[in-house]
Amino acid sequence: MRAATRSGFLDGLMRQRPLGALLPWSLAVGLAHALLMFPLGLIAGTSAWWDFPHGIITLSHADIGTSLAGYLYFLHAPWGMPLLHVTALGAPVGSNIAFVDAVPLVALLGKIAFTLTGHAVNLLGLWVLACYSLSAPAMALLLWEAGERRLLPVLAGAVFAAATPYLLFRWGHISLGAHFLPILALALYLRTVQRPDDRGVELCWFALLAACILVHPYFFAMAGPCWAAALAQNRIDGRLSTRAVTALLLATGILAPGNASAGASGYGRWSLDPFSPFVPQLSGIVPWMADRRIGDTYQYEGFAYLGIGVLLLLVASLRTGIALIRARWRVHAVMLIVLSGFVLFAISNVIDVGFASLTIPVPWRILYYLGAFRASGRFFWPVGYALMALAVFATARAWKPGAAASLLVVAISLQLVDVAPLRARVWASSLAPTLPQLDRRDLAARVAQASAVIVYPSYACAGGIPQEVLGMEIILAAARADKPINSIYNPRLVADCAAEEARMREPLRPGTLYVYTRGYVPNSAQLGGADPAQACQSDGTVRHCLLP
Repeated sequence: MRAATRSGFLDGLMRQRPLGALLPWSLAVGLAHALLMFPLGLIAGTSAWWDFPHGIITLSHADIGTSLAGYLYFLHAPWGMPLLHVTALGAPVGSNIAFVDAVPLVALLGKIAFTLTGHAVNLLGLWVLACYSLSAPAMALLLWEAGERRLLPVLAGAVFAAATPYLLFRWGHISLGAHFLPILALALYLRTVQRPDDRGVELCWFALLAACILVHPYFFAMAGPCWAAALAQNRIDGRLSTRAVTALLLATGILAPGNASAGASGYGRWSLDPFSPFVPQLSGIVPWMADRRIGDTYQYEGFAYLGIGVLLLLVASLRTGIALIRARWRVHAVMLIVLSGFVLFAISNVIDVGFASLTIPVPWRILYYLGAFRASGRFFWPVGYALMALAVFATARAWKPGAAASLLVVAISLQLVDVAPLRARVWASSLAPTLPQLDRRDLAARVAQASAVIVYPSYACAGGIPQEVLGMEIILAAARADKPINSIYNPRLVADCAAEEARMREPLRPGTLYVYTRGYVPNSAQLGGADPAQACQSDGTVRHCLLP
């Protein structure tokens, strides 16, 4: 009887199911895992954490803070073209919120709601829930398109996608938490190659690429080559999608004459250590690596650990996985080139492995343009999810159903334990806001009295993590009051700090709140003859000056 029961249970786990049955189960897996990490108040957008949000990576104070500030400014900005431009942030020139990681897709929804109701609602918490839930059903769809339709293997893929170490480690940059987008790009690639006559595929590609554009440029740079690979592999005409995507880029202002030569220094610094995907890091399985990661200081962007459960399946199905690639490489030749290109770009021309480093000479102008995506280590993400899907797919075919089921259950368990330290870090960072460096109530009152805010030095000229936290605190206060501010967090912004220092010594404009974060005291002449002690007040090392 027991043997029959076990056999029936195994048959149920390894039975093929329709996609409509697999997706709800996978979504439930993603939701359950996300709810283990995020308090309900954070998801609702109402908890105190949103006073000054932060994550677990070094610069997460600035990353989430600027997302929130851009969102708030966009809600109150008038509708206009380019669609995403906000004059008040980085005044007087203004900024495109796509370049300050404000998740334009969510900001647009929030602005529509604000326009219709007059109430500002913080939708970024629901976006966080979506990011950390939707990778699971996206992986289920990828496995389905690959031909794996059995319940347990698909659920295993869902668990691995939800519990991917480099997804959890990414907490602190909410626009870059949408890893379901590159997974969907891989799934749609398979559908395009396998069903080239499906008329709905082109519409799906436009919807996906549009979503990537409206979330973060890095995702568009990951999904775009997958789209190109699908078109090239089957010689499909993609002119309609190309035109629609170009029109969206122009309408949002992401593609504009001023951005034609966009670039930045730093390519090769935020890179991938080639061993990062395979060495247990921040691991709950390997005790001595529970608080350690490999790579240098800046290679946190290249943190790419797959998790011990995925590594177990890759080893267990290695022969079958290689055989599958050999058997179908011609069908997917272009995509294999794309994925290989992602890996090489992620490693960059500065190859750092442990204490060894090799720099491949590249002309500086090329490096500058490559610097438009200078955090190159991120480009391993689609490759990691492709390996994850391959590990599950190959394991389900390399072993008999009973052995495959046992391997999958063990791998799921190991993966969940392995990411326990990261999950704990995410939860701990989600409970309370960043500690204040200023009297936030007093700062809010002063901002409310002003017509605009000018910060010296501005964010781009401040430098240093303490100064960045301080600068973001001021930006958030201005954003909540919807007051124009000159300061903005944009890592690619080229600021003329010498000219800014000269402006700092000019006369103050009445009605404008001047915030000096490095102890500078304007003289009486700048204050129109007023006594600095009367016109300015101090908050630690910060001085506020406001002329009536």
